[in-house]
Amino acid sequence: MLLLTVQMLAPLPSFIGASSSMAMGETFAAILVVFFHWFYGAVWGGLPLHRTLDFVLRPALVVLFVSAIILAHIVVASEIQPVDLARCTASLVALMFLLLGGMTLGMDLASQSDSKVDSAVSISLWVFLAFIALKLADIEPRSNYFEKPMFPYVETSHFALAFGPILMYRCVRAGRARALWWLLSGFVLALLLQSMALLLCCVLIAAACRRMLLVSIVGVVVMVGGLPLELAYFAERADFSDTTQNVSSLVYLQGWQQVQECIGWTSGWGVGFQQMGFREPEVAAAQVIRFISHGQDLNTQDGGFVFAKLASEFGIFGVLLAIVYLYTAWRCLRVLRQGGSSAATTLARCIVVAYAVDMFARGTGYFVESTLMFVGAVIVLLLSRGASVGSAVVGPVPNQLFSSQ
Repeated sequence: MLLLTVQMLAPLPSFIGASSSMAMGETFAAILVVFFHWFYGAVWGGLPLHRTLDFVLRPALVVLFVSAIILAHIVVASEIQPVDLARCTASLVALMFLLLGGMTLGMDLASQSDSKVDSAVSISLWVFLAFIALKLADIEPRSNYFEKPMFPYVETSHFALAFGPILMYRCVRAGRARALWWLLSGFVLALLLQSMALLLCCVLIAAACRRMLLVSIVGVVVMVGGLPLELAYFAERADFSDTTQNVSSLVYLQGWQQVQECIGWTSGWGVGFQQMGFREPEVAAAQVIRFISHGQDLNTQDGGFVFAKLASEFGIFGVLLAIVYLYTAWRCLRVLRQGGSSAATTLARCIVVAYAVDMFARGTGYFVESTLMFVGAVIVLLLSRGASVGSAVVGPVPNQLFSSQ
């Protein structure tokens, strides 16, 4: 229930036109995660109220500490150039819920048995496959607000970012023959759905399953022989030359150029939390986008991928956080290639590795379901390293809170 809540509720308000971003849905999902955590422990599990509140209050201390650091950073940034404090404050409230919900989700996931995690992921997988079937059959619910939606996501790429970790988990946990079948199916679906994000996820899955050579050979045969129209679409999206007129490619180029611009403006400090795009970018890609879109700016506030936003807003600190992420993702990928971990830690590692697509290829900012899942995955990995590390961050894992009694 928690897994589907995070995956499906976060994008739903945007899909029906109730919100311009996933921030509203992601915040609702985080609140529900915390509520269900308390309700299941205090009401269904019969634990004393102070015990269940204790499991929420400890993560809250971490949230307050992170919030204080962000506020201190933007105070310094405001001395360098003007900032929108109202936007920062409103977003900081959403960030607090995101962190609290993510840490709670991680504690819940870490307390589950392998069979329960497998069951939850299987349900999630088949729900995603049902959405794909509705899309391919052209009978999915419609959205009048977006050009390329995929229920309940406003874009196919958003669907891919949620589906990628689940497909990776299924491939890593399956046998050799079945894993290859799932992986090749993922590549075919990526081509049929025309999703570059899902295609990149499948490449990461191939690396995690040690199938890069075989997948490369079969992929070339499938692409050259069967899907020329889809290949033309991907080739256009992958054109990052100075003469490209593809909006998606220009947005990606704009993100990297904004990183250089914002770091240059602030001498490496960063423009501050949620301040990307507050000052109109002057980079070359932005000017081309304005010309194509008749004066409109596109994706200037999210950069097109998470690293662009992180580095632009937090400067050298954001770059260092990205380096830490790369190191962690590489270690997770190595363990996935070896196999043999528990279901919860395997799912956490799949989420961390798949988040590379959000980080460096296609992401829409901080307040999305993949970030909420990523925070939960980090908590699972911290708890798996030992009780001493886990207790220092979020307190002891409440195994009795979710026992089957």
